[in-house]
Amino acid sequence: MKTSKLSLLALLPLLLVQIYAVMESQTWLSSLSGLLLFFPLLHGFCCEVKKSRLNFRAFVITAVLAGIFGFFQHKIGHFGMMVFSGISYLFLYLEALKFTERSTANRYIKIVFVILVILNVYFLVGHLEELKRKISDMGEMIFYVFYYLNLLVMALIALVYYLNSYSKKSVYFISLTLALLFADVFRDMALFYLPDASVEVIQAILRMAGLFMAFKFFTTSEKKLRLINLV
Repeated sequence: MKTSKLSLLALLPLLLVQIYAVMESQTWLSSLSGLLLFFPLLHGFCCEVKKSRLNFRAFVITAVLAGIFGFFQHKIGHFGMMVFSGISYLFLYLEALKFTERSTANRYIKIVFVILVILNVYFLVGHLEELKRKISDMGEMIFYVFYYLNLLVMALIALVYYLNSYSKKSVYFISLTLALLFADVFRDMALFYLPDASVEVIQAILRMAGLFMAFKFFTTSEKKLRLINLV
């Protein structure tokens, strides 16, 4: 059995613990299980990552720091998690940019790409408008704007990378981007709109899936599945 499959099996008990912690409102247990996720992932994938992959190391360090802030209560813990999560996203799309090349596209693909960008911007602005009604502090609102702009940049890079490459590596990257994007939306939903355990469980599952896909992304070599010429 491949190391990635063994790692996935090791993640399942931790995921069950995290779901239990969320359902029982045990914040410390949820944060602890989230941090413990890194051990089977590092054991399963670290040998496959080249020692020169600085982006991988930086991603792991910042993601772990984000998890550590989960033990803190109130705003310091919440904002600490978001700050280091945002920084970890930066190292993800810096790695993706290494393999992203721009090619000539036909007009139909360009139209589809522009429509997707407009839709992403529209939904982002709508989400920020909703947050503005819930957040009175201007500094906090500016922080959220920059955080989601960072996510938007990663989403656009994922789209361009996938359309140009169509490789397993690009599939992992666009999958982890979507998982993290929806996980952050569900987190805000639980925080500002619907503080329900089911929403937090979905957020935890998506975040774990995104973390697993991030390790797959870093450890998969760039090899195109077929030749295309899109964006």
